[in-house]
Amino acid sequence: MNHVPEPQPTRLGVFYDGGWFHHLGQYFGRHSRWKARPSFAGIHDLMRWYVSRVADQDVHDIVVTEKHYVRGRGSDPSTTFDAVLEREGIHRHDVRYNRHGEKGADVLLALEAFHRAIEGAYDIAVLITGDADFVPLVERLQRLGVRVIVPDIVATYLDEDGSKREVGCARALAQTVDHAPAWEKLFEEALQPGYELTYPFLWLDAQFEAGEIGPDGYRHGSISRWDEGSPYGFITDTVGRSWFVSRDQLVGQRESLPLHQPVAFLGDPVTPEGKSHPPALGVRPVPHTMFATPPMDDLIEFLRARMSEDELVAKQCAADGPWTTGAESDRPPLDDKVAAYLSRLSPARALADIEAKREILRLHEGGDDGRCPTCPEESPCTTLRLLAEVYLDHPDYRTEWRP
Repeated sequence: MNHVPEPQPTRLGVFYDGGWFHHLGQYFGRHSRWKARPSFAGIHDLMRWYVSRVADQDVHDIVVTEKHYVRGRGSDPSTTFDAVLEREGIHRHDVRYNRHGEKGADVLLALEAFHRAIEGAYDIAVLITGDADFVPLVERLQRLGVRVIVPDIVATYLDEDGSKREVGCARALAQTVDHAPAWEKLFEEALQPGYELTYPFLWLDAQFEAGEIGPDGYRHGSISRWDEGSPYGFITDTVGRSWFVSRDQLVGQRESLPLHQPVAFLGDPVTPEGKSHPPALGVRPVPHTMFATPPMDDLIEFLRARMSEDELVAKQCAADGPWTTGAESDRPPLDDKVAAYLSRLSPARALADIEAKREILRLHEGGDDGRCPTCPEESPCTTLRLLAEVYLDHPDYRTEWRP
């Protein structure tokens, strides 16, 4: 009986022109409709998926065997980015900057790709670049029987200072390669239901620890409120700050996100004039397994955060000098009842009230058995629910906390 050899997998070699890829990431992260940077793992799987469609081949029979990244580097390169490359199994090739800038990166990438092709290390080359200088490399690879893919893009945008910028693939290069699928079309397909490979944009690092900004350059938190049918919602980040998020800023053309969905996003914690929250940008969901549930999911932590906010305001008022009702100023005098009421709202009284509530909170925090140690009921008890109801209009307040 003749032995039929098993079919060999199709091997891909992915080669990154680091300088060009940086500009591509900047465009997708800040100016594309998704406002999200492509991830290395996402690109590799996206190329496997594309080849499987073109060749009518099972995607599991397509493997990435070569990963190379070439870019000029200064005297103090980023060790964080080096760690990302190492984690993804990407070989780093350095070209040192000199007084004329980056010189030799294109040549080094071409030599590496050609050398590995001669050694038979891959069947299909994926060049992540848009530079026409690589046309001779493409032609030589094709003579070796290597097919070449270069994802295509032509995009114009305005940068932060209003200057017109362009990121694109040279027409000469796109017309020389075997396949030039559009980056945007690839990402559209990868975001459709049924795509089971790696999400194409950046996820959180699995070892991420809570903080202002994660090592990936993004802020992190979870959806604390999104009413059904609403075009906007709110995020609470890892330090307890609330952010406004519009439907337009959701990655992947989503209409909304579910309550408590962990997210990664961009944005500065500056509240625009006339608004109540800073805006979150480029909001994308992340797996629950990759990010711990944020503090605002717990009523007790919600109360602690609100008390800290109230305390800060009271202390700021106290620092301005003695508390008065304004009777000494040139403004029209207040009604006696109003003046009497305001006189009771002194910072000292507010701080005393906060301390009393903190003591109540301490007495009613749930024990190891999940029950309130003071009240004969499960935690959070009615006492804590009543304390939280004062903040009913806060975007992080959850309706299930109502007594």
